[in-house]
Amino acid sequence: MVVPATNVVDVDTALRSSAYSGRKRSKDDRSKDQIPKVLEPFDPVAAYEKEKADAWSMWLVIGLGASFALFQRFVILPMMDGPARSIWLLPLSLVFFLPTIHRLVIPSRFSDLYTGGNWFRAGMLFLFTWLAASVAMINPPLGDIAAPEVPEGIGIADTEDVASVEYNGRDLILSVADGSPDITIGFSVRDNWKLEDIHMNATIQRYGDAEVVLAGWMLDSESATLSNQRYMEIANWTGSAEPASKVEDMGFAFDLESLEPGIHTISIRLVEEGDLWKNQWSGEYTLNVQVQ
Repeated sequence: MVVPATNVVDVDTALRSSAYSGRKRSKDDRSKDQIPKVLEPFDPVAAYEKEKADAWSMWLVIGLGASFALFQRFVILPMMDGPARSIWLLPLSLVFFLPTIHRLVIPSRFSDLYTGGNWFRAGMLFLFTWLAASVAMINPPLGDIAAPEVPEGIGIADTEDVASVEYNGRDLILSVADGSPDITIGFSVRDNWKLEDIHMNATIQRYGDAEVVLAGWMLDSESATLSNQRYMEIANWTGSAEPASKVEDMGFAFDLESLEPGIHTISIRLVEEGDLWKNQWSGEYTLNVQVQ
C-alpha cells in the first residue's frame, strides 16, 4: 500500500512567511500614499491685485457705514418722535445692496475679483461701522436719547413718627404710632447728561382728599434747590440705603403733614428736551399708612 506524500510546513517557516508578506503590503501601501503633491504656482501680480481690491472694499464699506450713521443721526432721527424699528431695519436692508454699490463705485478690474466671502465680510464691516458711529452720535456730548429716571424709588425719612416701613417694589406699607403723623418722603433723579434740563412734576393723591402738587418746576429752579437742601438735612432714611445712591444723583425731600391712615398715591413725571426727541419717564408709587 502506497501512502500519498503530503507537504509538511513547520511553524517557524510559516511565521517567517507571514512577517514577510506583512512588510511587503505595508511598503506597497506607503508607496500608494506617497503621491507627489503639486503646489499651485504663486502669482505675485494676481495676489497684489486681490489685496488692492480688498482695500478698496474695506474703505468703501467703512465710508458707507459712517456716512449712513451721519445721515440717520442728523436727517432721519430728528423727524421721528422716538425709537422705531426702522432705525435698524434701514441699515440691514442696505447690506443687500453692497454688491451693487461695489460694482458701481469700484473699477471692474477689482470688483470682478470679489467672491461670496468678500460680500459677507463687507456686510459685517458695514453693520459694525454703522453701529459704532451711531452709538457715539446719540450719546453725550453729541446726543442724548436716554430718559431721566428715579433710580431708587421713594424713601421715608426715619423719624419718631415712623414705626416701620415695608418696601415691596413701588408699594410701601408705613406703620405709624400716631393717627396723623408728619412724614417726609424723598427720592433722587438720575440722568446721563444735564440734570438742570429736566422738568419734574410730582403729586400726591391723598386718601379721601384732593390731589396735592409737590413739584412742578425745572431742576435748576430755586424751588428745586430748596427741596434738595431739605433732602441734605435728613440724616437717616428707612430701608437699606438712601434714595440718592450715587454722587451724581440729585435728591429731593417733601414734608407731608398730618398724613391720615389709608392708601396714598404718589406720581412722578420727568421730562427732558433731549438732543433728538423728548425724553420722558413716569412712575407711580402707593403709600399705605397704617396705625400700629
